[in-house]
Amino acid sequence: MAQKSLFFSLPVELRLLVYKEVLMANHLQILRTCRDIFNEALPVLFKRPLKFRTHDDLYNWIQMVGPDSLELVTSVSLNLLSFRYMPVARPCRTPLHSVGMFYGNDLPCLQRALEQLPNVQRFIIYKTLPFLGTRFTYDYYLSFFPWLADRYPELRCLTLFINWIPLDFLLQMRFLRSLRFTGFSTSPPTATLIIFQSLKYLEELEVFGPPPDIHTVTAFSTSYNNPGINYEQAVTPKLLLGVRPLKAFTICEIRALCKTPGVFFCEEIISALAQAHGSSLRSLKISLDFLPSVGSRAALTKLFSLANSSIRHVELGWPGLDVLTLDTLPPSLRSLQVSCDTHFPPDDAAQKLVAQKPVLPKLADVVLRTDWRTRQAGWPGRDIPVLGGPCGKNSMSAAIARLRSVGLDATSGWWHPIMFDDLGDDHDDGRPPQKSGRELQDVKSAQAVNHLYLAQKRPTASFPKQAPEDLGSRHVNDDVSFS
Repeated sequence: MAQKSLFFSLPVELRLLVYKEVLMANHLQILRTCRDIFNEALPVLFKRPLKFRTHDDLYNWIQMVGPDSLELVTSVSLNLLSFRYMPVARPCRTPLHSVGMFYGNDLPCLQRALEQLPNVQRFIIYKTLPFLGTRFTYDYYLSFFPWLADRYPELRCLTLFINWIPLDFLLQMRFLRSLRFTGFSTSPPTATLIIFQSLKYLEELEVFGPPPDIHTVTAFSTSYNNPGINYEQAVTPKLLLGVRPLKAFTICEIRALCKTPGVFFCEEIISALAQAHGSSLRSLKISLDFLPSVGSRAALTKLFSLANSSIRHVELGWPGLDVLTLDTLPPSLRSLQVSCDTHFPPDDAAQKLVAQKPVLPKLADVVLRTDWRTRQAGWPGRDIPVLGGPCGKNSMSAAIARLRSVGLDATSGWWHPIMFDDLGDDHDDGRPPQKSGRELQDVKSAQAVNHLYLAQKRPTASFPKQAPEDLGSRHVNDDVSFS
């Protein structure tokens, strides 16, 4: 009788953690080790976030994956209305008419595909390309999102990169805990407040805006017209004062998208956040590509200075972030991430945090982030390193060492106004690497795994003509997806 491996003497919870770490690094060879490991690790593989760049990728992947594996999927990202092949207009029809028919025929296909993923808890909807922003696109949205709410009423996390839609469909998602969107919608402010008040379990709210097709913004409840569609600013001080206490709040604003910066990170919204959520807030993230106003920074200082503040995690990033911002960090703080530049070099940040350590007894983790554009010059990348300068590699290394000398777990990283893990596509032009890119699963590797799965469970199952490639022959990049 063969001796049982010592690995299986570990508790199953620890084995699942091992599978998660190994599969996150895309070492799929572990699935070929033995049948027991395969059966235990396969659910971990398919529970990772899945990203589909086009509808065709979703359709093809579902055809390749067995129904047992589809039930394991819990997180899906989809580029809505993104296709590999668009229709060619017939001579008697206008191109716009053909595209409208194409959209109408695709919606039932997308619905049938998503119906085969019954246990999705996290959904990310990416915005379509700007030239597809037609009336047909808007009609597609009006049909798709109510269906999505009806299909997944127990959805926990939803991300919307689309502002052309009313938010009425959220009334059916009463178990929603995390909502990320542009901060704008076509719903009027009064209706938006009622919708948010119906979300009794909402704990996390993130806004990344204003939308890129809004060129001039006047804060609070102002309408913006685009192809006959009026936008309304959804996240306002009145909304923050009316919703249930939040545990996490994030603002990401890009000045390049709007002529008027500070639409969300402004004195009024931060003051409303402090008044209504100051005691419940656990995480606060602010990421901007402009220097905020003096009033906005003063409101942030008041939020940090609240006696009942229980904020544990803070991320601050904008050009010209000064050392005075760190003077009033809440005593409850446990982890901190700040951006560094020539105005606020890593040495100054480290010196300030070392001095603040006695009044921040719970602070354990610190990340100093430098401008992602320095990656083009190679620091701290793999090309020619930038050693000197206030934000050079030597300066950052010295700052990290100084922080570690007082017991802090300090690391370095990249800073970019878009600090979210799911924003944008992967690029090779110097853009920052995605924070959780390893979580995105490579479609071809998943197909190969599924072939192995079918071969073990149903030896007589039919396979596509093209044989799957060997699992060990695929190296997955930091940000991989279905394409």
